[in-house]
Amino acid sequence: MAHAQIVVVSSCATYRSAIILSSRFLFSHDKQKINGTRLGASPTAGGANIEMGGPTSGQIIEYVRSYDPRSWSCLHVTEGGLQCTNATVQNNDIGPCGSDQFQQWADGISLSCRSSLVRNNLVSGPTDGGIVVFGSPGSLVENNTIWIVNVSANILSQASCR
Repeated sequence: MAHAQIVVVSSCATYRSAIILSSRFLFSHDKQKINGTRLGASPTAGGANIEMGGPTSGQIIEYVRSYDPRSWSCLHVTEGGLQCTNATVQNNDIGPCGSDQFQQWADGISLSCRSSLVRNNLVSGPTDGGIVVFGSPGSLVENNTIWIVNVSANILSQASCR
């Protein structure tokens, strides 16, 4: 099996996302690897490691390894003016995402695309939501594993204050 790896190496504060795609696109079978190289630093402004969706239909994101995003999510499927439909996010290995320091968290998968499918993903070590659904009417989220190995006392005390 072929492998591709995208590593973000810029320390530029204007970093947005490792990949931004808004047309019909397929990540598949080549085990794409996206490392945001946050390395414990504070989050930057901008999008997720992978920004998909937009005014399109039928995107497929599968067999992707995304981890250590510089911002708020490892994978974001965005609404695109409420025109995104029928995205499929499956068979991915997501995380770890974010830091457990206050307000430096990151989601694993963030979905904001109607009539979509999120299934058979492993989300390990998200420090905010494992799979977060923003609206997305008609979507199905099933058979995913969210794996949290270590939770700091700092997060637990902040969670009890919400």
